[in-house]
Amino acid sequence: MHISAAELETTVMKAAIGAGVASGIAIEIGKAAVALSDHGIDASTVIAIALKNLDRKDANGFAIDDARNGIFLPKAGYLSAILAGPSICDLLASGQNKIIARDLDVPILAVSLLAARRLGVNARHSAEDLPTATCANGRFTIAENQVSAWRHPGDIEFSLESPEGSIDQVRTARANEVDGENWLQITMFADRCLVSGSEESRLQDAGAGLIDED
Repeated sequence: MHISAAELETTVMKAAIGAGVASGIAIEIGKAAVALSDHGIDASTVIAIALKNLDRKDANGFAIDDARNGIFLPKAGYLSAILAGPSICDLLASGQNKIIARDLDVPILAVSLLAARRLGVNARHSAEDLPTATCANGRFTIAENQVSAWRHPGDIEFSLESPEGSIDQVRTARANEVDGENWLQITMFADRCLVSGSEESRLQDAGAGLIDED
């Protein structure tokens, strides 16, 4: 199915909030979804995996003390790219030369976050047969036949070394293609942000209260 870049970004942002993510992080995930789509990758598949991992607690946050030293370790299960990705970007943007993310659940999402931030970074996957992914000028180098592997968990090393090779900045003007089933799952997360229409919700969620204090 076809959706606009604006709908993709906004709906993914709402879905992240619906999954319990802070609004600032959710905004970044929305921009990362557009970066994925600009690269010709179905963002709905990547985002749906990451949201479900987080919702089921298969992927979690990180130990802050270790992260300050450039090593992101999951508190339990896998390391959530949704929760860790923005902080990885922050550290690299502040000049941290190298960061290791252990058991990152959806590495390609972290790469797209770097691209959305327009950071020049190399990302190396622990899978030996995968070439280094390079982020530069708002783009990243992951070949179509490597996308599936970059969706799978692994240890990722991010470095501020000079990007390997060159990347032409090309922003697509075409409609954004998403998988219908995955998009439905994303919109279900986004719907958690909506206020229900019951009498109870009007009293508890959206009303001015039972007593008018004006």
